[in-house]
Amino acid sequence: MRVADIMSTPAVTVERETTVHDAIEQMLKHRVGSAVVVVDGNATGILTRSDALRAAYHAGSELENIAVSRAMSSDLRTIKPSRTIRSALRTMEQNNIKKLPVVEEFELVG
Repeated sequence: MRVADIMSTPAVTVERETTVHDAIEQMLKHRVGSAVVVVDGNATGILTRSDALRAAYHAGSELENIAVSRAMSSDLRTIKPSRTIRSALRTMEQNNIKKLPVVEEFELVG
């Protein structure tokens, strides 16, 4: 089985300048646990539920005042849709991550 067979599509994305509050709104609206952060359509990071909680805790301010760029994980790992699920799991385990954006020819697809 391939990543393309189980990936969510389209991927939920937000811009770096988006507030954490607005990013959470998108995540809730689409019932996902993360949003891929994009700049000019290119994936540059990911904001997970954990990232949002951590940002709120450390900032001690309202989520409307925190930009996604301050809360996101920027060490982004991706995978191609043609890779096997086993390969995706291995990548996630080796990098201690729970979310893995799917990219094909530099385009976010899932």
